[in-house]
Amino acid sequence: MIENNAFFKNNDYNSNTFAGKQLPNHWWSRVYEYHWALKFANENDICADMGCGTVHPFVFALADKCKFVTGVDSNSDIMKLPRKQNLKFLNQDIEKLTIDSESFDKIFCISVLEHINLDKINNVLYEFYRTLKKNGRLILTLDICLDKDRHKANDTWDSILLSQFFKFIEFTEFNFDGNVSTNAYNILKRDKENICIYHAVLVKK
Repeated sequence: MIENNAFFKNNDYNSNTFAGKQLPNHWWSRVYEYHWALKFANENDICADMGCGTVHPFVFALADKCKFVTGVDSNSDIMKLPRKQNLKFLNQDIEKLTIDSESFDKIFCISVLEHINLDKINNVLYEFYRTLKKNGRLILTLDICLDKDRHKANDTWDSILLSQFFKFIEFTEFNFDGNVSTNAYNILKRDKENICIYHAVLVKK
């Protein structure tokens, strides 16, 4: 059983088929992330996929499983995506949402935070907290660089340090749902950039 808050391991469940589609070979981590995250979605959930993108299938998989889903992305092409009765899209920056407070049971954010300027991440997490209902969950993954020196020199792959992520969470009112592991044994890793993937579940109390 995969812990809520931990690095993905090489032997965690993965499949390059998701929601009936073949995932591209270069989506090396999505074959783990999507399957892990989707297990938290339930049929009565009102959810958001923050930073859902315009080519990723996760938001549609959520719509197949949940009561209602909102996909949010700053790319205006999001408004060209096909709609469903229980799926809508918003073209917005996730650090400045116009969504009402306490709108969602769960927010999903798959490998997005590492692409955001560090000085804006607190704002993003505040908006996630604000728009979640009480006891709502934030399910997220992010690209982590294990080597501080390599992280500073890396201009080919967006990532943050695990210590930075934990520091951001300290300044929110989120709590981790379950134990927090930093065990780096047998972790899924892209060796060239020393990048690995951390997943977490945060709860609004």
